[in-house]
Amino acid sequence: MENDENSPSAAVALALTKKRKGDNRGRHKDPIWDSTTVLPDKTVVCNHCHNIIHRHGVTKVERVRAHFERRCPQNKKTKRDHDDTTDTALTAIKPSPGSKTGMFKRKFAHWLYATGHSFDDAGDELLLDALKMLRNDIMLPTKHELENELLDLEFSASQNKVTKALNDKPCCLTVESWVDAGGNVVTSYGAVCEKISYFLESTTFQERGSAELAVDDVERVMSNLLVDDMSSILPWLEKFQASMAEMASVFHGNHKLQSLVSTDQSNPFVEFPDSGSVCGMLESILDHEKKLYTIVARRDFVQANTPVEQEKLNRVRDFVLSEMFIQELVKSLEILRPLQQQLKHFQDDRAPVSQVYPCFMDLLNGYASMEWLSKKEKALIASCVTERFDAIYGESHGVANLLDPLYLGQTLDASKKQEAEAFIVRFCTRDDQTVDVLEQLEEYNEMVAGLKVNDEAYWHLLQSGTVQPFDFWMERQQFPLLQQLAWTVFALPVSSMSPTQSFSSQAFYIDSRFNHTLSPEKLQKLTHVYCNSKNRDEGMSFLTP
Repeated sequence: MENDENSPSAAVALALTKKRKGDNRGRHKDPIWDSTTVLPDKTVVCNHCHNIIHRHGVTKVERVRAHFERRCPQNKKTKRDHDDTTDTALTAIKPSPGSKTGMFKRKFAHWLYATGHSFDDAGDELLLDALKMLRNDIMLPTKHELENELLDLEFSASQNKVTKALNDKPCCLTVESWVDAGGNVVTSYGAVCEKISYFLESTTFQERGSAELAVDDVERVMSNLLVDDMSSILPWLEKFQASMAEMASVFHGNHKLQSLVSTDQSNPFVEFPDSGSVCGMLESILDHEKKLYTIVARRDFVQANTPVEQEKLNRVRDFVLSEMFIQELVKSLEILRPLQQQLKHFQDDRAPVSQVYPCFMDLLNGYASMEWLSKKEKALIASCVTERFDAIYGESHGVANLLDPLYLGQTLDASKKQEAEAFIVRFCTRDDQTVDVLEQLEEYNEMVAGLKVNDEAYWHLLQSGTVQPFDFWMERQQFPLLQQLAWTVFALPVSSMSPTQSFSSQAFYIDSRFNHTLSPEKLQKLTHVYCNSKNRDEGMSFLTP
């Protein structure tokens, strides 16, 4: 009988066994997937025509290939076999800037978002019939596309537009509070730059209570603006900030990663890293340094459904495991903490306008004393702080500093002190009066010097802020001219800006129309696009992702 090993079937089996032993790498990913985007809900979207191929994730490759061969308008109909070489496949599905159908859908979606129309309008048959008079094969976006991928694209474009408008420019934060349909207090934040208002975000507070703003939340929004401002002049900080934002996006909303960190967190309901403020996020990462190292060093940390996601995870891992990570983290905190401390101080409505100048000087002196900063970095930071100060400084700041009994103009430089004195003389001089204003100002300084010595208890009340400068001047009838001016300047708020357009009314309109159909996250994105679409700028394209 012939040996079984020499039989054809045995030879084939042996060859297959050797092949399996030598190839442990698994199946190669079909290059066709490089021309698609797989969304978190497993929806597969064509990168060329932006149409949905199917909703089953990284499966059904034949359906994907059939889309590019027979349906996608950006690819010529060619017959490709599954065994074609990789180069041939890549050439056949080479990405293009986008089809007219995809661009039309984005334009149409932006019109819906910007006007606040219901998404159901996109399925109106009368509208579709009218458009088909121009082109018979026209396709309107579906409701699912409007609520998901198109909304994400337009929100990203809106964010980029705002970032470009505010980048490296002085701006003023605007805050508006309103009550939504559910009785929750909502705070809308905006920024006014070059007389144009930009919507930033809205925050909802579950407890209605008083109309007072949450200090931590205002601090968080302002810190985001200031860190962008400071990062723009320090390249290493700008790069570090971008990497931190990417790392936070990986951890936020990822239940698996959050569960790995939650064992060390005192509050398991707060996501890691803390997004309450910029410094809070950096401090939470510093507190969980060892745990973070352990998580990103795991093999399964870089596992992802798409090459794009895997590349992002690799960047985050390399960023955290780099030698400079902790050093740059500590340096960033040292730069940002002084900014955040000053913001927190002026969020108290009792802070007098006379403290603005000294606080800017404290910032400059604080940065100048940082030995680890290079001369160039110190000069850049000083220039940035000085430029922002010059953008907001007015005569009221100098006059208030001169009339504040705690300062008496001693923190002002010579030129600003002379400007403040000249303003006081102009304000207080009357045609029917012969009083020497500068002499009265000198008498006032002598009175304050005597107060320090003769009434220490009252002076301590002034130093602690228990007695405010406005209240102090209520009792200074011996200086009637200066008293009137002091009442005026110390009644001024530290910062006040009325937005040219009310974001509260616009946000309320979107909330009332879509709060029952969209999630809070999608509602935030729609509000961002709706409010900022009012600021049309020919130099900024809404379709730039």
